[in-house]
Amino acid sequence: MKKLSAQERRKARLVGAVLEAGGLDVEELAELLDVSVVTVYRDVSQLVSEGLVSLGRGYVEPAESTVVDLSSTLRSGILTEIKESFAPVVSELIPRASSLLVDDSSSCLPALRELTGRSPLTIITNSLAVVQAVGRAPMVELHCLGGRYSPWSNSFYGARTVAEAERFRADFCLMSDTAITDGVVCNPYDYVTETKQAMLRAAQVRILVADHTKFTRRALCKTAELGDFEYLITDVEPPSSVLEICRESKTELIVVPQDTNQNDEAEPADA
Repeated sequence: MKKLSAQERRKARLVGAVLEAGGLDVEELAELLDVSVVTVYRDVSQLVSEGLVSLGRGYVEPAESTVVDLSSTLRSGILTEIKESFAPVVSELIPRASSLLVDDSSSCLPALRELTGRSPLTIITNSLAVVQAVGRAPMVELHCLGGRYSPWSNSFYGARTVAEAERFRADFCLMSDTAITDGVVCNPYDYVTETKQAMLRAAQVRILVADHTKFTRRALCKTAELGDFEYLITDVEPPSSVLEICRESKTELIVVPQDTNQNDEAEPADA
């Protein structure tokens, strides 16, 4: 994977902290990141221009926009310990010699690194980050879905991507998404949801990984019903409405306990 610069790591930690807390003062962020208030304001100004956070009277909050998502670079540095904790659970669900469709979600990458350690495995993806993470793994057969390249997500989308995905019939589909709202899994961009939907249609078993921040966010376009997934893996017990949907749809909810002594906002070792 691409190595993040110091500023990219800091911005990722900033966004992660704001998402986690729901909002923080600039002074709190400066203390958390061990930088000056001026540096925080500079980073926040860039993130505001990208539509990712909002700033008012020195208080930084997640942006309420439903039409903007985090870039691949920022996503790779957020809530890394939670994403790592999902990996063993995903690995247990997917047997050896399986075929697996994987989207462009950073939440899936740690699980792939664990899965490829017990090859053989066939992976089908539209994500260059996935290709870079597992493409050289021994005994991994890798299929890359072509299409129109989107630099912000380091992935391919479009009619050709959808058509290529629909040629497969995989054992599993592993994905995450931007938000889970009213029992619906959502993304800000229609061309992303179209690709994800094609992947879901091409799989026998569908696994959704979603950290707790997904349940407080909103996004414009519907990817799927939560009940379309056989498994939902998260880090805290979700809202009661989500629990009810899981019961009614027979979606198996797996909550992965977190080590509260760890600080997820520390700089990721693999950044």
